[in-house]
Amino acid sequence: MEDKMSKKNYSVLECFKHRVDLKKYKDDGLLLFAVQLRYGIEDIDTLASESLTEGGDDKKTDLLYIDKERGIALIAQAYFSRSEKHKSAKANKASDLNTAITLLLNAPLEKIPPDLKSHASELRQVITDREINSLQIWYVHNLQESKNRPVKQDNFLKSVFMFITPLPLPQLFS
Repeated sequence: MEDKMSKKNYSVLECFKHRVDLKKYKDDGLLLFAVQLRYGIEDIDTLASESLTEGGDDKKTDLLYIDKERGIALIAQAYFSRSEKHKSAKANKASDLNTAITLLLNAPLEKIPPDLKSHASELRQVITDREINSLQIWYVHNLQESKNRPVKQDNFLKSVFMFITPLPLPQLFS
């Protein structure tokens, strides 16, 4: 007789619900779980302490993960709905990524809040030193996709273009 468990199809959200170790991270738990799944990270607590930027003045950046070995930097925004009435993800949370990218890549460091300044500085340094070759932008949530177009592409691409422009990278941050 075949085991009933082997026939059950578990979704990512079902697996996440069983992760007791992520509960202490509240709404950021799903974001950490997504990064852990994508990159095979074993130590979730180190990931959280080094990458979460959540706070009262995070300027729309929930996570900034830099992995020099893989050559990637990840800027992420998270939304976790505990309500059944929400049918789709909040479009404005996706738009917040434009704010986050603009601040992290373009704002003068002295204008960036202290808790976020070290993250922005590190991101700019790995870009300048060419230690990353991929800048990833994620919006992680537990709802259906929004039918709204959340981000005006021209504004969003203007910020990202600063990252891929052929100008010498140190000039981007002066």
